Amino acid sequence: MSIEPPAPTSMIGVWDYNVTTDRVHSNDRAAILCGVDPVEARQGTSQSAYMSTIHSDDVDRIHSRVLDAIRRRGTYSEIYQMRDAYGRLRTVSASGACFENAEGDLLFPGTFIDLTEEQVIASRNGDDHTMAQIAECCMRARAIADKHDLKVTKHLLDMTLGNFSMKVHALLASRRRDWL
Repeated sequence: MSIEPPAPTSMIGVWDYNVTTDRVHSNDRAAILCGVDPVEARQGTSQSAYMSTIHSDDVDRIHSRVLDAIRRRGTYSEIYQMRDAYGRLRTVSASGACFENAEGDLLFPGTFIDLTEEQVIASRNGDDHTMAQIAECCMRARAIADKHDLKVTKHLLDMTLGNFSMKVHALLASRRRDWL
């Protein structure tokens, strides 16, 4: 009998990376997706702990894109694979934005969305139900961020929704080709 990992309580992982101090704080979902101990993630750990679980085919590209976003004090949005805390290969959509705060620290908050189940379900039967759930969750989070005037969070969720929208369009385009 194998033990199944617990179902996530949230579909969205959130991280807050202080580039200046090399400390990443994240919620449990982001920690589990990245194979980082949730207790360490809440207390803060180095960025290398998160980068070390990225699939070897993606790690150079992701490292380069993160460094570019830091250099530009700009946005970041990528889809890649990584090993979670249970050793499973997961496909994630990650979005973030780097900026300098009033104290001069470089901050890089962001979000992860696990796309793995969505890919499995979509490829199995063409059902977009999981995609709709993820988009709905992002839109609800965006409304909460708007209500509380969380500008960076709103921006990150807008980027995530934009990235997700591109994925939906690509999926629909591939289906159209199948229909023709």
